Amino acid sequence: MSLCQAGWVICKISDVLEVNPGLDRSPFPQDAAVHFVPMSAVETETGKVDVSQLRPFSEVRKGYTPFVAGDIIFAKITPCMENGKIAVVPELMNSVACGSTEFHVLRAKHGVVPSYIYYFVSAKKFRFEAKHQMTGAVGQKRVPTGFLEGHPLPLPPTNEQRRIVAKIEELFSELDASAESLTRARAQLKTYRQALLKAAFEGKLTTDWRAANPDKLHSLQALLARIRGERDARFIQATTDWETALADWEHQKQVGDRPSRPRRNPAPDPPTAHQRDNMTKLPSAWQWLQIADFAFVTKLAGFEYTKYVKYDETGDLPVIKAENAGHLGFRETSYSFVRSETVASLKRSILRGGELLMVFVGAGTGNVGIVPNGRKYFLGPNIAMLRIETQCIATRFVELFLRSPLGSELKLSTVKAVAQPSLSMETIRQIPIPVPSTAEQSAIVAIVGERLSAVDRAEAEIADALSRIKALRQSILNRAFSGQLVPQDPSDEPAAALLARLRAQSSYAAPGRKTRRKQTA
Repeated sequence: MSLCQAGWVICKISDVLEVNPGLDRSPFPQDAAVHFVPMSAVETETGKVDVSQLRPFSEVRKGYTPFVAGDIIFAKITPCMENGKIAVVPELMNSVACGSTEFHVLRAKHGVVPSYIYYFVSAKKFRFEAKHQMTGAVGQKRVPTGFLEGHPLPLPPTNEQRRIVAKIEELFSELDASAESLTRARAQLKTYRQALLKAAFEGKLTTDWRAANPDKLHSLQALLARIRGERDARFIQATTDWETALADWEHQKQVGDRPSRPRRNPAPDPPTAHQRDNMTKLPSAWQWLQIADFAFVTKLAGFEYTKYVKYDETGDLPVIKAENAGHLGFRETSYSFVRSETVASLKRSILRGGELLMVFVGAGTGNVGIVPNGRKYFLGPNIAMLRIETQCIATRFVELFLRSPLGSELKLSTVKAVAQPSLSMETIRQIPIPVPSTAEQSAIVAIVGERLSAVDRAEAEIADALSRIKALRQSILNRAFSGQLVPQDPSDEPAAALLARLRAQSSYAAPGRKTRRKQTA
């Protein structure tokens, strides 16, 4: 670490700080209330710490890390250190607090400003170096005391430390205000998304469209008749194909598996009482249907997964998993792969693009997305496929509805509350869907798509701005610790004089000091 600013010196942290100092516990009555600070009380990245929890001193005098007001507590264990659980201890009742044994404690000596040290050790650059010096087993790695004690510290004069801290806090306050404003704007966009989808599926978004296009509002009877006709024709064709395949199989002396006879899709159970209560009144040209009325719903069975599915880096079929359906639709991930020939018998799980996906188990239960066109995929575990089998209903329309407030309520009302949330294929088939004419579906998809695209762009701009704010914070800290943030004052006592005085005091005190008690890990 080089330094070019007059009045500054480079020293070791242990020259100007006590690292993990001990505490004389004898003056504290056993029943005295002291602050207790678990790791969870320190916020990530902000430097804020909650010291409101109190415990009798007798409960925390042993087995915990003691510290006093003005100390810097520094999380030593992964991932807390990397996440920035670092803070300056505020004023305390009875002067002392005890906390997690996973804190290092840094105590500034006279002439060293604690907040200056806090900003130095909380900078991402410092934490990056600390991460690469951790020792211990995976998942239990810790920053060793020696790293802190020996790390170089750029030390300016005391008065300049105060000016640097004041300037950092001034600039950070401005950035915080900007970040808060952006966060509010992002929350408002999220609210707008839901309001837009709510209006769309109550028919309010296309009120004027219906008035202007009465000739495009086909009758409900015609809609249902067409859906049934398409499904009947598809079943007849599937039966014909099966008869041909069966004849070929018999002609080939029954080589391979016997072709399976096609079956009609099972009828859905009626909507539950809760679903009926939430099936709002629709415009006169709309109709409530259920997913099983117009879509084939399936999943990869557990026995199919264990018997046939073998992930292979050289495979040609990317595997769709629950992670591919997010709360805003389909999202690309790093795929696992399977080979087409190993899953050839699992025809139901071959995806050709355009199918609707729904997570049916786990934290993302209910998330939906549409499989991208352009290549084949394989349907993996924990995610269902809904293949819409009519030209009367647009897959994108159904996806948007299932992401709407009403759609979310209807699809999640039957979630089983067990160890983890889950939906069955039966409850997915049962979900009610409001269906307008094909033309009105197209109008809704177009209007919503255009407005959501604008929201997506605005959210992307907000995300970029928040990222720039994070980068600016680190830039400010880099400038601060290279002496470029505030001007130097020639009248300040040089840091070299401060350092010499602190070293002399340490040298004077060393012969008579007590050995520090080893801290409990």
